Amino acid sequence: GTFAILEIGRKCVDESDADIVISTAHKAKGREWDRVRIANDFKPPEEGQQLSRADMMLAYVAVTRAKRILDDAGLSWIDAYLLDMSGDEGEQ
Repeated sequence: GTFAILEIGRKCVDESDADIVISTAHKAKGREWDRVRIANDFKPPEEGQQLSRADMMLAYVAVTRAKRILDDAGLSWIDAYLLDMSGDEGEQ
């Protein structure tokens, strides 16, 4: 509940002293870290739907925050999606 959240907040350290920083892609704009792991909350579009421009731009922001190591498992679906999209364009 509320108490647990407040207690976690009290135990947090300044980012400069942190071993791990958890951020949204929106809050990560303009920032960089040596290692970045993309969480699995980047959901693929529903079948037959296209990925919105806003979602594409946000995914770009997320993957360009890593200076050295990027774990993009949270976007593992994107390669198949892009392959499908390029195949669809060829059928037009």
